[in-house]
Amino acid sequence: MILAVLAAASCAPISPPRDVASALRYSNICFHEESGDTVGFRVLLVSAYPWSSGREIFHVILQGAEGYLQLPMLGFGSIADGRLWFSIPQPNAQVREPPLSFGGTITPEEISGSFDGSGWTDRQGNRLVFHLKRETNVEHRGFSECLSDPP
Repeated sequence: MILAVLAAASCAPISPPRDVASALRYSNICFHEESGDTVGFRVLLVSAYPWSSGREIFHVILQGAEGYLQLPMLGFGSIADGRLWFSIPQPNAQVREPPLSFGGTITPEEISGSFDGSGWTDRQGNRLVFHLKRETNVEHRGFSECLSDPP
């Protein structure tokens, strides 16, 4: 009897997510042809649970690329009124550093914002603002060519 139930369960189709917003992927990762490096960030937002205040809580997977794709990092974030915030604990447990925190805006097309306390600045010393486009084609395997020098 138990084997029959397990066999039936294994043949059942996998249900799609409850709604389209249950997993969102944004990226600005590109391939810098001159140096041969892959550079940028990608963010995967996976719905955790809604709050009654109208904020939605997400698991955040952040992956950077500086020459090559780095190991993904996991954290939590929230979205409310078109604003996105997330925090990622620093990966080096031996050094007590504050988490890597991101704040910005989110639309169906793009995430735009900056990392607090990261020290990432442009040549004039201004905090870098990152723009990550929404990726809807999860079958995509390659990265586009960088159009300009990456930040």
